[in-house]
Amino acid sequence: MPEGMNLFQALQGGKRLLIYLHDSPDPDAMAAGWLLKHIGESLGLEAVVLYGGILGRAENRAMVRVLDVPLLPLEQARLTHRKDDLHALVDTQPGAGNNSFPHEELEAHVVVDHHPSHSKIQARFNDVRLDQGCSTTLVLQHFESLGLELTPPLATAGLCHVDPLGFDPALERGALEDGERFLRRAVIERESRRHNRRRAAPRPAPDCGEATPSSSPIAELDVVQREQQLTTGPRGPAPEPRDSLRRELGLVQTQP
Repeated sequence: MPEGMNLFQALQGGKRLLIYLHDSPDPDAMAAGWLLKHIGESLGLEAVVLYGGILGRAENRAMVRVLDVPLLPLEQARLTHRKDDLHALVDTQPGAGNNSFPHEELEAHVVVDHHPSHSKIQARFNDVRLDQGCSTTLVLQHFESLGLELTPPLATAGLCHVDPLGFDPALERGALEDGERFLRRAVIERESRRHNRRRAAPRPAPDCGEATPSSSPIAELDVVQREQQLTTGPRGPAPEPRDSLRRELGLVQTQP
């Protein structure tokens, strides 16, 4: 966690929290922004999640539509900036060039990101950690430190950034039934395995959403299955990784 002023303190003294994502946001940015919106609302702030550009990928549009993710395109916002506004940037930074935040005109109060900084960030609260794979992981830590509880749709949004296959509406029912449990397990496993791999062979962490064998939680579930077979002996054919994920979400019924 960063030293100095904490997130709770940084969000004091305002009435409206404007949360800027990077342009054409991906599932990580959307989930992290939504988490921060809940944090702001829990502190009595009106909170709005804003983005420039478009939602280009079909799975990202499906995520927003099915989960009703509260995003507002900047071109539709028609904002009138007020003195009591607080500004946050999530999964991006002021002046990074990939967001529509007017950093030369407005002060950034909160910055949460996992990408390298190209210049010194001026903000009340600055949490940029390169050893974390996703911004959602960072905001989730602050979310939990305030004692807040995930709603099923919010937890499912977090699941979308963990699954490199993208958002599959067919997974919606099972994920919504127990999204919080799966999200916590998936995020913990992902970060733990990434940390262990870096210790064994240091290398840059892949960006969120990269479908690489080393970062895929689905592939990792398959590895866990093979490890279990080595320690406990064969128990029949190992299920396919996607079946493992679907079984975890409750979409595959085990035969009695």
